[in-house]
Amino acid sequence: MYRHVDLLNAAGLPAAVLHQRPGFHCRWFPNDTVVTDVRATAVSPSDTLVIPEIYVSPLLKALDGVRHVVFNQGAHMTWSQDGDAVGHHLADSPDLFGLVCVSRYDEELLKYAFPDVAVQRVRHSIEPAVFRLPDGASDPRPRRMSYMPRRAGDDASAVLRLLRSRGVLDGWEVLPLHGLTTTEVAEALRRTMVFMAFTGREGFGLPAAEAMACGAYVVGNHGYGGRELFDPDFSTTVDSGDLLGFARAVEHIVMQEAAAPGWCGERGRAAAAFITREYSPAHERENVVTAYTSLLQLEGKHTEDGRRTSAPTEIAWWPRQPL
Repeated sequence: MYRHVDLLNAAGLPAAVLHQRPGFHCRWFPNDTVVTDVRATAVSPSDTLVIPEIYVSPLLKALDGVRHVVFNQGAHMTWSQDGDAVGHHLADSPDLFGLVCVSRYDEELLKYAFPDVAVQRVRHSIEPAVFRLPDGASDPRPRRMSYMPRRAGDDASAVLRLLRSRGVLDGWEVLPLHGLTTTEVAEALRRTMVFMAFTGREGFGLPAAEAMACGAYVVGNHGYGGRELFDPDFSTTVDSGDLLGFARAVEHIVMQEAAAPGWCGERGRAAAAFITREYSPAHERENVVTAYTSLLQLEGKHTEDGRRTSAPTEIAWWPRQPL
């Protein structure tokens, strides 16, 4: 959200992040984003409030008469609270100007669910200065696999035990990425040969994209939102929950690397080139500005006199987490 606000302000469309807690500002990543809070801000009839999909339910009554857009970072979460009421609101609210999502899968899902509502997909950008290939022409990586435990549930433990029982991991290090800063994660991924993506459902699949950007070979679950990332030329897809399929896929990768050293590195570099090309800051900037300017030019579904509503003076972003 911070990134989107920065891009909109740079394009001349005033925007701010609206937090609940006065004085709060996310500082775990560098930013100079415009931030305010709900107590210090009054949303006028010409403003537009952008809210996450999980906030639609608690804000249903407050949204009456307020121009708004729903930023849906995980379409599967749309109906997680008061599903019927939220679905009715998204389908019929005269104050809803549209939905924004971050993957092709979610775009298709939302258009299927709400055929009369404008849906815009914006691409995530993978920060090229952080998530990138190692410096230098050569890319010597240790035989290391990594994964993110907080997304893995019990699947990672089961798959690793399967692999160890067959001796597949002999000579390989397995590194859980936990409790690290963004910079530390990127550094670890640049020293990772194989990244195991464990997940259920995703709005996009950011960890897999970041691993690819760093040149790791990615194997695992795309979570549907990340399906657009998993090209079989440089990655391997495993159905969520398929422990046997996951273990067999990893074993195949280990065997390929043993038979032809550099097999993973070659495909990892192809994955990095794909991410750099398709998920660049330039693409994100274009998508974000186009999405919001398009949505905010639309009329509400039902205006009292049928006239186009006035242009917004500000876009206020409500945070995904209650702060």
